Amino acid sequence: MREVEEDARPTPRRRRGRLLAFVAVTLLCAAAVRIDRQVVAGFRDGRCRDRVRFLAAPLRIPAGADVDAMGVERELADLGYRRVGGAPAEPGSFRREADRIEIFLRAAPRPGAWSDRPATRTALRLEGSRVVAIDRDDGGPADALELEPRPLDGVLDETWSPREPFRLQDAPTHAVDAVLAAEDARFLGHPGLDVGSLLRALKVNWAAGGVRQGGSTITQQVVKNHFLSQERSFLRKLREIPMALALEARFGKREILECYLSNVYLGHDGGVGIHGLAEGARVFFGKPVGSLTVGESATLAGIIRSPNALSPLRHPAQARARRDQVIAQMVDNGWIGPAQADAARAEPLPKPPRRAAPADVFFVQQVRRDLAVRGLPPETMETGTAVFTTLDLRLQRAAEREVAAVLRRAEGRLPALRGVQAGIVAIDPRDGGVRALVGGRDFRASELDHAVQARRPVGSLVLPFAWLAAIADPSSGVTPATRLDGEPLVVRDGDETWTIEDPGRAPRGSVSAREAMVDGLVAPAARVAARLGFARVAAALRSLPFAREPLPPGPAVATGSFEASLLDSVVSFAAFPGLGRIPSPTAVAGAKAPAGANRLRSQPVLARIADPAPIWVVHSTFARAERERAASRAADPARAGSPPGFVTRSGSSEGLRDQWWVGWSPSLVLGAWIGFDDDRPMPPPSAGLATTLGEAIARLGLAGLPAEQVLAPEGVTTVEIDEASGLRAAPGCPGHVAMDFVSGTAPATTCRPVASRPQAAPREGEAARRPRRALTRRTGRPTVRPPEPL
Repeated sequence: MREVEEDARPTPRRRRGRLLAFVAVTLLCAAAVRIDRQVVAGFRDGRCRDRVRFLAAPLRIPAGADVDAMGVERELADLGYRRVGGAPAEPGSFRREADRIEIFLRAAPRPGAWSDRPATRTALRLEGSRVVAIDRDDGGPADALELEPRPLDGVLDETWSPREPFRLQDAPTHAVDAVLAAEDARFLGHPGLDVGSLLRALKVNWAAGGVRQGGSTITQQVVKNHFLSQERSFLRKLREIPMALALEARFGKREILECYLSNVYLGHDGGVGIHGLAEGARVFFGKPVGSLTVGESATLAGIIRSPNALSPLRHPAQARARRDQVIAQMVDNGWIGPAQADAARAEPLPKPPRRAAPADVFFVQQVRRDLAVRGLPPETMETGTAVFTTLDLRLQRAAEREVAAVLRRAEGRLPALRGVQAGIVAIDPRDGGVRALVGGRDFRASELDHAVQARRPVGSLVLPFAWLAAIADPSSGVTPATRLDGEPLVVRDGDETWTIEDPGRAPRGSVSAREAMVDGLVAPAARVAARLGFARVAAALRSLPFAREPLPPGPAVATGSFEASLLDSVVSFAAFPGLGRIPSPTAVAGAKAPAGANRLRSQPVLARIADPAPIWVVHSTFARAERERAASRAADPARAGSPPGFVTRSGSSEGLRDQWWVGWSPSLVLGAWIGFDDDRPMPPPSAGLATTLGEAIARLGLAGLPAEQVLAPEGVTTVEIDEASGLRAAPGCPGHVAMDFVSGTAPATTCRPVASRPQAAPREGEAARRPRRALTRRTGRPTVRPPEPL
């Protein structure tokens, strides 16, 4: 008996075999569980529409906001909230009453946190339409309410492509039948795999020694496009098969088909992808998907096999032949009759309307660049990953609309402006988040991002920083009260002599530094820079993004004869609301894996480039002038200007080849640039166009938000100054002007009353002076005359 028992023991070979079998089964089970989780996580809650979701920043409603001007109810409707008559009883509903808005917020994803923000009730207490208090569900007060982030609707392939929303019930039956006839006639009957087609494809590929034929069902194509790569390999096909079976087991045919028809690739048009049946109907036929005829449906379905080779835009003969094949297949399947088929074949091919790329394509391209720099390109992310961007959709839409509207009106008035380009950038100076970005008028016409990639001469936009360099350096002796000569400045630079003047303006004679700063005078600023030393001005500028390239030597640095991008310029101006600190810009707030784990979390990076006191002196000089302009505009409703609390500066380069405008508040810096790609000058009547554009965007994008003010730091003093003398004001002295100074630099002497002040005789010929036109050469020096003989 003992011998039998010993003989019954498994041999070492059998033990290894059983162990290997156990390991294999375990691995197969683990793989099956992983595939199931991946399919469910990537397909539920509408995520099948995007492998990676891009989310805009949530709308923030602060105390003091005007909810009607902000369009809060419209935003809630866009997010899918229902307006109810009684108290909101479930997430996704709200009630508006005379003195309050009650909102039952849905749970919302958030960057940097594993879990979502829980659903909660919140009430906005109102006086009229202005928020006076915010009550949370737990009874605590809040200074602002944030809604949930909105997804950006589009598809990321080589670029960001628009996508028309698609629902299966919106499509005519023959449109769906045409796709099934072209791609998977047995879709409704198979379990995710068509074994016959798969075996035929396997035979062809085996004979060819590589993947030549797919044999994929629509379910397999959904898996490939949504979860896997476009690589044609046996390994990818092996992964595709179990995922297709899992998808069919977990979800219905209708959900799978709707996902496929929402995202199916239909080629490119001018560098912009075409995804989904609804988008294809718009691009190729200029109509909604519900209006497609049989012939049009067959044309779209025929494109799927080889989108660019069968595009009716490029290859009409091939597209027509493929359309007729699809129609014949529909007849063979009994889905249409011969008469319908003849009518469909007789339809002419489309003459598609002109299509514009989505304006936010430039922003998403910046998101892609930011992710790539951090080692996390979207192509490597798991299906279902959420990327939280910094985009303010309200500001972005305002920027998109106004770029189109303002430039269209300008071209109508001045035909010489046709083809002019524009760029828009807005950032939050507190953390560097890019809030809006428009890189050009039409991505299809020019893929160059004029806001980030284009570098242009900054011209007189640099003047505030030249003044900052002087005021921050005690050795210059310059304050806002300093009297300066406004006459043209002659500077010897090596073997050259340059004359720096203000083109198109009469020389001002003696002016205060405050006047020169506010009016953007070049000659006094250059005179101050010369007194300080052009090398020291250049050294101060090197701490700014302005100076990513070597700065020119000599007087050219003070007149902006160097190039910078609009984004670099906007970040540089963030020093004013940041009181000397500038942020590192980013378009990405964070990224989360499908299960909720953080893949990326942005942290603000701030660099100090100047002390707060001199920054404040320059900022407050512009802010006081802005308030004076706002008061004068109040009597003239036609002069809209910038929003309250917004401080602005404008500039231009030589010959009006570039127009710049920048405005700022404590939470936003917005910049606009206008110019031609071929660097030709703009007509003089177009001067101020960038200002018009920037102010319009600021008014729309900030509508309803309370005005903000930069708070004065320590180390500054406000003094009443007699501007004519540059001394402290006293009774009897005219022209009292409040000016801010770095503590210890304000004038100590008081002016004499006007009656005892001697009158200066006018200079000879002063009354006969006329504005002179600056002579400039094509070097990007906006206010520098060519060298004169010694």
